[in-house]
Amino acid sequence: AAGGGIALALLLAWGWSAGRATALVRRRGAPRPVVDAELVGLRTLLAVVVVFGVHSFVDWTWFVPGTTVPALLCAGWLAGRGPSRGPHGELLLAHAGLGGLRAGLRHRGRALLAAGLLVVVAAAAWATYQPLRAVNRGDQALAALEARQPDQALRFAQEAADIDPLSIEPLFDLAAVEQQAGRPDRALAAYERAVRLQPQNPSPWLRLATFQVQQGNRRGALAALRPALYLDPRSTEAARLFLETGRPAAPAP
Repeated sequence: AAGGGIALALLLAWGWSAGRATALVRRRGAPRPVVDAELVGLRTLLAVVVVFGVHSFVDWTWFVPGTTVPALLCAGWLAGRGPSRGPHGELLLAHAGLGGLRAGLRHRGRALLAAGLLVVVAAAAWATYQPLRAVNRGDQALAALEARQPDQALRFAQEAADIDPLSIEPLFDLAAVEQQAGRPDRALAAYERAVRLQPQNPSPWLRLATFQVQQGNRRGALAALRPALYLDPRSTEAARLFLETGRPAAPAP
């Protein structure tokens, strides 16, 4: 809820700035602005951002850098342009270049606000990059494991888990490395750690159950399959594994 409120506040602030830049937001009683080349260009930039935002509601457009970066550049230009028209509809020139930068730095409040914004953006970019770093380390761990380098694979897997401690995928890679190295107790600990990290996610329960089946622990497998099926009753993999595990063993001849 807090994140959604902050995102909505930022969207409204940007909308106000973009409306002033495109002369869609103006004082009451102000004359209609003259449509010139710059106003057409600014409203075109606004159209790009709006189309990107609407399309992102129904598709993963924001996940593709080729579409996201141009939209962000357009949005940043509109937010930084300032009002394009004065109270009488006259054209207001934008402060650009080093002169505009020096004018902004002379205003202490604006300079502090800009510095704080840069810090927030840098922290957000760093936090966003961490899952990608963890995925790369996990891929390196699996590649080292395939190349029969267990020590290096273990190091990469542990680094992935440390980089992204809120993700269960590095723990799955760590468990695979430990299992391949002949340390089932440590592999079990990694799967149990994933379950404790995301108990409402059926995936770690199913991974734990599969591991228990591989280790011949029917009771442990059934104990893990019950929450997996409760959380995802339509999981065909969990249902199949439950039926196979719960089937009584055939008597010895």
